[in-house]
Amino acid sequence: MQIVLTAVTSSALTAGGFYLLWRLVLVPDLEARARQLADEATAKAAADLTVAAEALVPTFRQAIRDGIQDAVLVPPTERLGQTARGVTTAGVNVVETSLRRIFGVASREPGDPGGGRG
Repeated sequence: MQIVLTAVTSSALTAGGFYLLWRLVLVPDLEARARQLADEATAKAAADLTVAAEALVPTFRQAIRDGIQDAVLVPPTERLGQTARGVTTAGVNVVETSLRRIFGVASREPGDPGGGRG
């Protein structure tokens, strides 16, 4: 009986010792390493993002400049024509789709002028 009691006590003390070692030494060390890695990854990501943004700024500025020049230099009649064509095309597509649904005709495949009829 004394051997069993000694074994159980030894096991309990060993388990308690390892638990204290884990909680007091290893966990704080692992948490500190994890924080350090997270800080390094955040700093690297911020630096990479800054470099990428600085590379895109000239392209962005040029796109804005081109858009403003296009808005100012393109005659209004041409812009109105483009807008009218776009609205007309959209309207025709809506009406065509509605009529096809009403009459049960298959949708037209791209490049199929026959309207999907076989």
